[in-house]
Amino acid sequence: MAALNYNLVTTTLGADISDSATAITFTLALKEGGVNIPTLITGDFVWIKVENELMKLTAYTAGALSGTVSRGEGDTVAAFHTEGVSIDLVATKEHFGSKTFVVKVAAADASDDEINAADYVCDGVNDHVQIQAAIDEIEGRPDATGTVEFSSGTFNISAVITINGWLIFQGTGALGWDFNEGTVLTRDGVANFNMFQNTGSGIETLFRDLIIQDYGADANTSPVIETAAASSTFVFDRVKGWNYQATGYFFKISHSGTTFIATDCYLEGGTAALGATTTTLTTGKVRILDSYLFAGIDLAVGGSWDIRLEGNLIDGVVRIDGNVSNTPMPDVAVTNNVIEGRSSGAIYATDIRSLIVKGNTVPYNYAGTAFRLSNIDRGIIADNDIHGDGSSFHHGIWLLDSDYVLINNNSIMTLNSQTTDATYSGIILDGDTNNCSVTNNTIRTAGANKWLYGIRIDDSTCNDNLVEGNDLLGSCKTNGNEFSDAGTDTRGWLMVELAYIAGAVAVATNPKWKRLRRTAVLGTTFLAASTGPTGQALIVDVQKNGTKIYTTTGNRPSIIAGGTIGNSTVAPDTKYIGTTDVMAVEVMQVGSGVAGSDLVVEQRYMPI
Repeated sequence: MAALNYNLVTTTLGADISDSATAITFTLALKEGGVNIPTLITGDFVWIKVENELMKLTAYTAGALSGTVSRGEGDTVAAFHTEGVSIDLVATKEHFGSKTFVVKVAAADASDDEINAADYVCDGVNDHVQIQAAIDEIEGRPDATGTVEFSSGTFNISAVITINGWLIFQGTGALGWDFNEGTVLTRDGVANFNMFQNTGSGIETLFRDLIIQDYGADANTSPVIETAAASSTFVFDRVKGWNYQATGYFFKISHSGTTFIATDCYLEGGTAALGATTTTLTTGKVRILDSYLFAGIDLAVGGSWDIRLEGNLIDGVVRIDGNVSNTPMPDVAVTNNVIEGRSSGAIYATDIRSLIVKGNTVPYNYAGTAFRLSNIDRGIIADNDIHGDGSSFHHGIWLLDSDYVLINNNSIMTLNSQTTDATYSGIILDGDTNNCSVTNNTIRTAGANKWLYGIRIDDSTCNDNLVEGNDLLGSCKTNGNEFSDAGTDTRGWLMVELAYIAGAVAVATNPKWKRLRRTAVLGTTFLAASTGPTGQALIVDVQKNGTKIYTTTGNRPSIIAGGTIGNSTVAPDTKYIGTTDVMAVEVMQVGSGVAGSDLVVEQRYMPI
């Protein structure tokens, strides 16, 4: 059995106390390392033993040498105690937290020294028995807090291990990438059970310097570790953990209030390294830092979750479904990761209150849309590098039914990576997407199958979005499709005056040519006259290098009879303008009564 490793502080009872009293008087102040403890702060407590009764000291005032206790803790019974009897400090939390209770467990193949020093020695077959006994010993203590210290070697687990205290599982290290050196906890050849479960709520568990794995080819689809109670914290530090089955998770969150933290880990699952599939989970936190996640993460949760992924190598999809039926939706930050996408792309995020996707690199997205983002309340998608080189790659960034999202300074490139030629877009705004900004992005496409559009606003229900400063040259199959706008009140278009025809307008080509001296996509054409036409509409076309750009005659810009302003309702058939191209205005028709006079023709364009 493990021994207590405490420097006990002993004092005496300053007065008689009855079996119902909750206040005691000490003759000495409590000390730690020879220094008086002035007071216990909120949340601190000290376990003390008076004769055969265990008490929990929850408030203490050094100056008055008195404290408040709860009586008859553990399996003890409150009793009458006489002045002067001994009081022993037996355990603490916070102030005496450094005095750790340790239970050592040795594997069957551990070294002789490790076996001789162990409190429990495993048989190499049902090692969960000795591990559970070590846990039970710790959880039987008043504070239920301690460390299970594993030897090197392999521990074979064939039944679930339950946790109901504040525990540290400490190994000798996860050495080597062959997953068989250091401390190895393995679930192999036995179907459908979790290796670890927490049966108590509100507990904290740390796994450190361990290999935790299901390495066999059995039919065990259960997560290696899964929550079985709410409001608990799991921390993984320098852990190599994997579920080698075709489906399943390494860790599964099944209860609200769970906090999952991983730093400097390798985590892998058949479905995903980390999963949650219950959208009624209303609260929780996820922090994954500087780790390798094979098969990504798959979190279908709802409500007020806080999810942060930073500095990881993610070989798979980051999928986060916030469940719009819950309020508020999650806050998510995915920053400075390398993400190698799968069939669902690299990031799939929906129903998110606040989303930050910043500084990530997608070196190889071979299928699906790299970033598929829907129902985002507000967000920043910035400084990401996305590269597609797979035969099933779709959009670079697809933003659907979202508001107040900034898409800025991203680099998106595809190399022969479209399922079909001229179908998808580098960036697309779709559905009911409003008040978003698409600025300063660089988009390129190459190979046989190219994007249809560089940037596309796909629906008239997309309102008041800004598109500005993007580098789109070479971003699509056909020149002129670098930017396509079917939205409403899109901002960022520039205007250039192509012609001013003074006096009465006549059918003719205006002799003045206009050169933009930049590459651009042309939008609609705007007309205004001081005197409008009568009898019939005034109609014009725009020439590019002497050729009309409105080849569909019904789309030509016009001012109706009796009006003074007008425009084309759609962009011209020829939309691309190069740096050396010139434009001029050709009047195709004037009013049959009054021709119209003092005509101004302006052309919208989007620099690319």
